[in-house]
Amino acid sequence: MGRSREIRDLDMLRRNVRGLYDVSTRCSHRDVAANSEFYRCNGVIFSSFSFTPLHFDHNPNELKEFNTDFLLLERYLSGEAIGVVGESVASISAKTLHVVDWSRRYKYMTTQVVGQSMMIPHNRVGYDSSSCSTYLSLKTESVEARLLGMMFDQFCMAMQKGKAQAASLCAELCTKVVGRLTCGHGKKDKDDLMSRVDAAHARSHIQCNLSDPKLGPEKLCKELSISRASLYRLFAEEGGVSRYIDRLRLQRCFDELLDARGQRGEVRRIAEAWGFDEPTLFNRKFRRQFNMSPSDCLATERPQLSVDMDIPEVWPINGWLRKA
Repeated sequence: MGRSREIRDLDMLRRNVRGLYDVSTRCSHRDVAANSEFYRCNGVIFSSFSFTPLHFDHNPNELKEFNTDFLLLERYLSGEAIGVVGESVASISAKTLHVVDWSRRYKYMTTQVVGQSMMIPHNRVGYDSSSCSTYLSLKTESVEARLLGMMFDQFCMAMQKGKAQAASLCAELCTKVVGRLTCGHGKKDKDDLMSRVDAAHARSHIQCNLSDPKLGPEKLCKELSISRASLYRLFAEEGGVSRYIDRLRLQRCFDELLDARGQRGEVRRIAEAWGFDEPTLFNRKFRRQFNMSPSDCLATERPQLSVDMDIPEVWPINGWLRKA
């Protein structure tokens, strides 16, 4: 879920981020300009944000009604900040990414900033605040920072295109990288991590480009800069990348047929839109995957889900962080 809106009132800004910070301006007047968009995916909370120069104070002892057991992964696209996390000095700029234990006191002041962040629950990475790193700063040219930056970009692209599965893969990968960074890892773990990075990157790329009729092994090898053998290894458990793409496209056909409400000619139109030009072959693959024909799927009504649209906050972050 995303919600974006500019806030120019300091009191409103404080209300909307009270589960995160207390906020004050860096000048005598109360004028602010803050904008943020939040998404929650796989238990990870992603935000893109921009704001004028501000003071931020995150004090877990004063946030009794909110959950603070998160790791904050943050990168600035522009602007700078300096502050303190526990006993560590934190310096943030467009040249660094940083990871902060959100259960610790955190104070900092900023210039005008545009950035992105992910909040990852401690229990997703096995984080123990008594033995793991409280604060980490990564230079953007480091391998880990490049991986995380790539996943940030892939996540944004996936959410903009409405590709929930691709976004979920990116969130899962960021979780794994941050877990290795904060809790330590050996060479074997690092090699395993790199393999998972390649697999998640490939899957995310496929999810975001699934409607491309030319998407296949040859094009993927070129766009991902990997060999045919490496690509096969990444999708060996799926029976190969072609089968993986087929399954995803069949799922898209299934979803669109459910929403087509029995309209004439929809089976052929939807099949061709997702690259299935041979009706007999499409029908066979569809039956194998869903144990029903495309025509039967077309005649089936999708269950109606009730959606609660009563969201009191301009930004939903407070509701997501509030303790049950």
